[in-house]
Amino acid sequence: MSAPADALRTVLEQERQSLLRGALDELEAFAARKQDLVAALADAPPTRAATARLRAELKRNAALLQAAAEGVRSARDTLDTRRRAARTALYHADGSAQIPPAAGHKVERKA
Repeated sequence: MSAPADALRTVLEQERQSLLRGALDELEAFAARKQDLVAALADAPPTRAATARLRAELKRNAALLQAAAEGVRSARDTLDTRRRAARTALYHADGSAQIPPAAGHKVERKA
């Protein structure tokens, strides 16, 4: 296997571990490294077997990335649903509704 292919497999394994840990903040750095290594493969092409292994690892990580994205979307939807449910309507004596403004989130900094 070529040196760029070996390096790419290492990066893919590191990316996989980050995905499994839920360390989504690390993924951006992997994208840049993978892009550089894929470009380097043009100068040192891997064997057919190595290419098949890389393809399988890329496919595996793509599935993990998809699952992570779905998890983030699901969490966002759950938070949105809870936020909407937390709003209550107040009613006046005449039956008209008044919806109070949503409570803002304050960040309090302490020295």
